[in-house]
Amino acid sequence: MTTLRGVFVVMPTPFDEQGAINERDVTRSVEFNVEAGVHGVAHVLGGSEFHTLTDTERHLVAKLTVDAVEGQVPVVIGVAGTSRQHAVELARRAEELGAACVCARPPYAGLSAGGSTAELEDYYGAIGRAVDIPVMIQNAGPGVLSPETLSALLQLRNIDYVKEETPQAGHVMSETLRLAGDACKGILGGGGGIHMPDEHRRGVCGTMPGAHIPEAFVAIWEALDAGDIARARELRMRVLPMSMLEVRFFPRLYKEVLVRRGVISTNVTRTLGCASLDAHAREELDAIMHEIADLMSTPAPVG
Repeated sequence: MTTLRGVFVVMPTPFDEQGAINERDVTRSVEFNVEAGVHGVAHVLGGSEFHTLTDTERHLVAKLTVDAVEGQVPVVIGVAGTSRQHAVELARRAEELGAACVCARPPYAGLSAGGSTAELEDYYGAIGRAVDIPVMIQNAGPGVLSPETLSALLQLRNIDYVKEETPQAGHVMSETLRLAGDACKGILGGGGGIHMPDEHRRGVCGTMPGAHIPEAFVAIWEALDAGDIARARELRMRVLPMSMLEVRFFPRLYKEVLVRRGVISTNVTRTLGCASLDAHAREELDAIMHEIADLMSTPAPVG
């Protein structure tokens, strides 16, 4: 069984000008990140705009990703479903394609997203029984799972990892690791990687930032693993302005940066209400990318 550790970038789903999936750009963006040294790739998650994709498109993106990686690093595929049956079907298909792990948030639609502990045990238990690869719980909105609930779910078959990105993520990580013990194979942080030093100190096994500046995130993680905390903090402070801009323009910012880096063709999103960068925001991004150009293997043409 594959052990997950390090920087697992969440890939965006590139679209063309008409809003159709750009298969060539899906492949290019994955290959770019693998060449940049990431420790794993994740797709069909929130940053991938999974909620805007049909099930057929999810399968296509997952297949393109696994094929592009060619076994060089583990691939995590999101299988968030609207029901137990939906998530189980998505998980089985991801495993068939060659995913090393599937990531499932609680049911994200309906009158009450999430559910009781018993309902969640039924949901995750079914996913874990349906596959022979690890299952990752994504602890993100609109429901928030407590460390006690996460610990209970981690006792189920194949429920091994947590992607933690709730408001008090650090506390949840520490308490979940304490309560779950060996049942938890690892926790990966979210939030754009901005809390990586704190999360690493708490014992996480990895982080899942965006796929736009992978070299910087890998450098931070490797500094932390080497015990060079000062270097890791210095790098984190340098990428923080990019992370703050990400909050305002999620998920379009990932695509805008990758367009500037010559990796994908457009910054088109399907997410309703996703803000576009105006002239002032573009100038800010120009400045940020200039300031961290030395951290990127392929400097971007700005403007």
